[in-house]
Amino acid sequence: MNNLQASLEKLKQLLNDLPEDPDVEEVHRLRTQARRVESLLKATEIGPRKRLLHAITPIRKAAGAVRDADVFIACAATLAEEGRDDSLTRLLERLNEMRLKHVRKLLAEVEEQRKELRKRIKRYSAWIEQHEAEGETPVEAHAAAGARQLTKELAHWPPLTPENLHTFRIRVKALRYVLQLDEASNRRLIRALGRVKDAIGEWHDWQELSATAERILGKSGVTLRQRIDAETADAQKHALTTAQTMRKRYLRHTPTSARQAEVAVL
Repeated sequence: MNNLQASLEKLKQLLNDLPEDPDVEEVHRLRTQARRVESLLKATEIGPRKRLLHAITPIRKAAGAVRDADVFIACAATLAEEGRDDSLTRLLERLNEMRLKHVRKLLAEVEEQRKELRKRIKRYSAWIEQHEAEGETPVEAHAAAGARQLTKELAHWPPLTPENLHTFRIRVKALRYVLQLDEASNRRLIRALGRVKDAIGEWHDWQELSATAERILGKSGVTLRQRIDAETADAQKHALTTAQTMRKRYLRHTPTSARQAEVAVL
């Protein structure tokens, strides 16, 4: 079993084990694994992927909505350490209500898609085994090609701005997932991509919380929203610096081989 098949099996197991009241970590693992599999299927570009992706995407989106609520609650809770007022209490109450709503939708999506997804994973894994048994290009070679394409795209990315930073993160995550398929991949590059992913993700979480707080609180809670905006600004600065540092160190040139895509240009 190659690492792509192992990722598919892990996703299937997470769906089978999902409880009726999933906690923060259970939702995070499901959402992350669904995103990982989506990225790998798109990057390797092999086999009958369309129906498999069609079954995964609604689950990933539903898990993402729960995960967003969890992250917003965690961010808002850090503000409570400096003192809680009526606005913060109201915001946290609404965020918890949002989470319950999104959990119900996630469970419904899992129930609807689970059987189909298990069937599609089984068929796709069987296709990979037959494909490789017949001596065709192995998954790892397709992954290397995907890594080259993603690295080229990131190397030619326009100057980073708040408008394109989140999309940049999506590509960074995809490259990281593909590199993780091969145990020989450069660990330093994978860790650097992870730092970029986390830094941009934190900024995006605060940015989304700011928009959510504005919708919930309206014109009230000015002080709270100012605190959220200050956290957003700090996180944005850190995200841009982290991403630019990674690009300067690892993406100064476009790779011309699988090995360059894996180790990057130092």
